Amino acid sequence: MADLAEASVRDHSPAPPEPPPGPLDLHWLPPAPDWTARIRALEQVTDPGAAWRAMVRLANTRLDFIRTTRLDRCLQRSFRDAAPSRR
Repeated sequence: MADLAEASVRDHSPAPPEPPPGPLDLHWLPPAPDWTARIRALEQVTDPGAAWRAMVRLANTRLDFIRTTRLDRCLQRSFRDAAPSRR
């Protein structure tokens, strides 16, 4: 029973702060504290142009390897054949 209560407390704790930038980080890009919510919402977008613009906005934030890979997979699923053309 104590394990269940402890797990409940852990589930509601705030996200840990971002680690300090390392020598390979693009520290000048803005962090995206709502990144997870934004990528989840992006996976539901059906308009290719809107999806592309949202992906570009996410790509212009401070990404780690995991986020870069997740954004890339979302891009590949959304644009299997080609990126939307400029018109």
